[in-house]
Amino acid sequence: MPTIDYQQDGTQHEYEATTYTLMVYEQEFKSDLIKDVFGLIDLRKGASMIDEDGNIILADYTNDNWTNELKAFWAMLKTSEAIARRENRRAESVPSFVTWCLTTKSINMHEVSFATITELNRGLFRAGTTEAEEAAAE
Repeated sequence: MPTIDYQQDGTQHEYEATTYTLMVYEQEFKSDLIKDVFGLIDLRKGASMIDEDGNIILADYTNDNWTNELKAFWAMLKTSEAIARRENRRAESVPSFVTWCLTTKSINMHEVSFATITELNRGLFRAGTTEAEEAAAE
């Protein structure tokens, strides 16, 4: 299970994306996580522009659903809590989203965004291996 120190205070927090995460998100926000986070992705649009010296001159933050990514991250924290409890491991208690937002200090949204998208892709969109691929790996 991946961990992240999203508040840069030395505390590592477990987070994980599973189908349970989809349910947690839908129950809390009355919406669909995949639609809210990924939405419509236009691959022709660049996220940034770089000048001839390699300096970033434009960063387009409109391609990311920042608030929804934060909600998805919270749902993954809740998923990790539920998994830990199911496995009889000590679990970090994750409060409601509103309380979590009120008690969370400054965070690095770039790091949280990257971790969220990476984990959602790993947990929900990973491709299964075929029998031929398994045989080739042996």
